[in-house]
Amino acid sequence: DAEKMEKLSATLLACGLNLVEEADFQKIIEIIRAIRNQRTEMNIPPSKKAKVYIETAEATVFTDGIPFLQRLASASEVEVGEKFELPGAVQIITHAARALIRMDELIDREKELARLEKEREKCQSDIDFIGRKLDNPGFVAKAPAQLIEAERAKLAQHKDRMEKILESIAAMQK
Repeated sequence: DAEKMEKLSATLLACGLNLVEEADFQKIIEIIRAIRNQRTEMNIPPSKKAKVYIETAEATVFTDGIPFLQRLASASEVEVGEKFELPGAVQIITHAARALIRMDELIDREKELARLEKEREKCQSDIDFIGRKLDNPGFVAKAPAQLIEAERAKLAQHKDRMEKILESIAAMQK
């Protein structure tokens, strides 16, 4: 990831970033990285732009960084301030700032709920399939121990995934 950050740093410099201190420069890079990571985690393509609100005590640093946030964090616009009240917004936190993005700007709620429901059904079918396999005395008696362990590990992974899917569904329905 260091290589990506060097490229990002070079890109920011090439764009003409004129921040006085290296520390300020790092704060912009950190918030961009955090926003990009969160968007990736939520499967939101870079082409989907959204307004980003930056809560910080260092408004000047982040105001200077607005062009880079727009270009590199897929922000349609950026508003910098000390506090924003945006219930249900995605919050991305670094040591110097908190970025907030309204969920309804990032995703189509109904489409996302439908996608999550489909994912939940697939995950449940995987859990059921592996569960039936492990409940089958014939399979357990004949299969090598490492295969049984591998199936148990898969089952645990699917259960963890199901938990995350259910959390996402619950969060979307609030």
